[in-house]
Amino acid sequence: MKKQIFIYILPVLMMLNACIDNQVDDLFNESPEARTNAEISSLKNDLIASEYGWLAEYHYNDSTMHTTLIFDFKENNRVIIKSVFEEYLEKECNFNIKYAQQLDLTFDSYSVLAYLMDQTHYADFRWELEESGEDDYIFISRADKSEGISYLTLKKADETTDAHLEEQRVIHAVRQKLVHNKEKSFFRNLRTDASQYGFRFTFNQFSDEATFYGVIDGALGSVTTKVIINGNGTVTLVEPLDINGSLVRQFAYNEDDDAFIISDSDGVNGAIFYDNQPFVTLATADVFLGFNFSYISKNSYNVEKLIANVKTDIPTLLTTQFYNGFGILLIADPAPDGTNRWDGFKGITYEKIGHNLVYLNATNKAFYKTWFEPVYNSNASLKALFDDFYCSTDGLFVEIMDGNVYLISKADPSLYFELTNVN
Repeated sequence: MKKQIFIYILPVLMMLNACIDNQVDDLFNESPEARTNAEISSLKNDLIASEYGWLAEYHYNDSTMHTTLIFDFKENNRVIIKSVFEEYLEKECNFNIKYAQQLDLTFDSYSVLAYLMDQTHYADFRWELEESGEDDYIFISRADKSEGISYLTLKKADETTDAHLEEQRVIHAVRQKLVHNKEKSFFRNLRTDASQYGFRFTFNQFSDEATFYGVIDGALGSVTTKVIINGNGTVTLVEPLDINGSLVRQFAYNEDDDAFIISDSDGVNGAIFYDNQPFVTLATADVFLGFNFSYISKNSYNVEKLIANVKTDIPTLLTTQFYNGFGILLIADPAPDGTNRWDGFKGITYEKIGHNLVYLNATNKAFYKTWFEPVYNSNASLKALFDDFYCSTDGLFVEIMDGNVYLISKADPSLYFELTNVN
């Protein structure tokens, strides 16, 4: 009986073996180019076939930064990309699939990916296919070791995907409002009716973390917490902020005031807003006046705009420096021989006019060389830079943060600069 069973099975095994041999022969009879083209066509056809496109999560450069996109691939090597970014809500560009050592998906430089490259300084135009599933793909973009890897995960979209992107657009808009606006005041504070003191507020968009610095348990300290940005535009603190025993958990953005209003029900009224003064008055003027030498390492955005106007008359203007111990304010302009020509005011002095306010007294100022004075007298921006900012009679706030010293115009807190100091 066993012999008969073996006789019956043997022909079947021989037939199966013949089929496998034929498949192997067929596979190896194809040229490498044909096999590559078949893989490219298979991927392209699958990407195009999705009725609602592909929901993409783009994770930047080995970081927690990510954004949501929708890709709708078309037959003519065109793709419509929807994003959360104002200028790229819906843009069309070229795409291509080719084979190097692996399948590569590439986009042209007119896409939102070019914008993201500008934000991250990382060229994510070529994406290698890393993994594929029934309804999803994972692409990666490699750079050098210092930059890491970016990930582009595509999942087949459905009828709910557009609504999901709209929610992400709301979240993105709120995140951008949480980030400090470079054209507004240096001071961004939380003030409430539950405390005589305020808090300085900062937000890290790369980690979605908010930091409140102020009087905590009777001493200056800081609290950092993750935030959840909700689809309805509210912001929730993962760790509530304790203000004199009252817990603040949630804020809602108010467009009219450009402020985040406390919106939970603990009975605390207050808001995060752009302020005209520090959250608390600290005795920082004396510390600053103890410096013998200071120079400007960074200007605010609005100061840079003034400097750009000055450059219409002094195209080679480089920088401004203060020499506190010597009573000199200088600007640098390269001479034809490549050396710096320094010029500006002398005979100026810093004076204390408050616990955290100093005044750059230029009453007895004298000009240095002849090239600077005519520009000062004719260029309104240079005159404003010195008279209405550096030497404003309203004074400059002194802020010392993380070892850096900032001087901020009291009259216009969007004008400020950072100092590097050497005693």
